[in-house]
Amino acid sequence: MRLHHSLTLALLATTLIARPAAAGLFGPDVELLSPPQVGERLRNEALSFNAGGAALHIHSKGAAIGGFFVGMVLSSAMASSGGGNVQNAAQMQRQVQANMDIAQQANLHIQGAVRDLSAAAAGAETAERAQRGPLPLLAKSLNQALLENQTQLIAAGAGPAPALQLKLLQREWKLDFEMLSSDYSLKTALTLELLDKSADKIHLRNTCAYQHTKKMPLEDWQRDEQQAIAQAAEEIALRCHEEFARALNLAQAIPATSAPPLPETAAPPDPASEVALPTDTPPAQ
Repeated sequence: MRLHHSLTLALLATTLIARPAAAGLFGPDVELLSPPQVGERLRNEALSFNAGGAALHIHSKGAAIGGFFVGMVLSSAMASSGGGNVQNAAQMQRQVQANMDIAQQANLHIQGAVRDLSAAAAGAETAERAQRGPLPLLAKSLNQALLENQTQLIAAGAGPAPALQLKLLQREWKLDFEMLSSDYSLKTALTLELLDKSADKIHLRNTCAYQHTKKMPLEDWQRDEQQAIAQAAEEIALRCHEEFARALNLAQAIPATSAPPLPETAAPPDPASEVALPTDTPPAQ
């Protein structure tokens, strides 16, 4: 009886591991379509398009050094505690915790100073674009390309939600301190996903991950109301638009090398809200 019970559990575990997302245990199933197939769906079916994501995050020098310091302390503690008694191990654990608390406290002070600097320039348009990153610009350009492709875009609340949903997510937008050079590099990761809610399937998942070629001290990135960050956001938006437009098989793919610069005075849409659509967009039937 015990052997039979063990075999049953083993078979059940094998079944759960072997089954993909189709059963709904792990979310929608992934059934990727080619760009021409995606383009055909977009031309013949209604679509909702929304965008959102993270604002600028600064991974400061204090955070990088603090994390490195804590890792070194933990490694040293693990290496030296193998032959010690229980009392020495407990003392080592308390010391490690104390060192971690010191590093975390220092990081909080540094992060607070960074937030104060950002708040001081929050009223400036350039700084606002720098904080939001490429997401609003990319959402606007993709929205326009979809309309020019005669895609039937359905605004939120205009009727029943369509089965096809296009989601643009800015997963990362940060200045990252590099310990080897003591400079900051600008990194981003944007993901575009096409979901068919009726079939519970993902037909497109494309990530545009990019690290800007410039590496500068933090004060250079933040000079002139973060002008360098805002300009980099425009460049990245153009690059990612080209990549995503190809994945969607859109005719309006803007080459990153020849696209005209976006207007400096253009107010970006709110990245946390539904992408703005024309008022004459027909409702879903």
